[in-house]
Amino acid sequence: METFIEPGKLESNPEFQKQKQKTLTELSDGMIEDPIVNVIRGLLEKLQTITSIDPENIQYCSARWFWRRQVNSYVLQVEPDRFKHKDKAILDYKEALYIENLRGEFFRKLEELLLTP
Repeated sequence: METFIEPGKLESNPEFQKQKQKTLTELSDGMIEDPIVNVIRGLLEKLQTITSIDPENIQYCSARWFWRRQVNSYVLQVEPDRFKHKDKAILDYKEALYIENLRGEFFRKLEELLLTP
């Protein structure tokens, strides 16, 4: 049996939800090794720093409604702080352009953060 192949490209997976549910029902705490937990903690700490780009328009948070369904779930979002409790945001043209440019900076910083040891 071939155990090593080059990594495949991401592709659509219509069975994802079923596969995810099956995996979640079989998951136990003992399956996650301490080194992985430490990596996830180092990542969460780094993600919190990304808000420093513009704290009024970038939030690192948790959604209360989702936390009730799945603890330890986090959100990084780029939108004006005044909309963080809403499902949608309507911005004027000038603010929308600012947020669009901020999104570009956000993703550049996120990529830098993930690639920096």
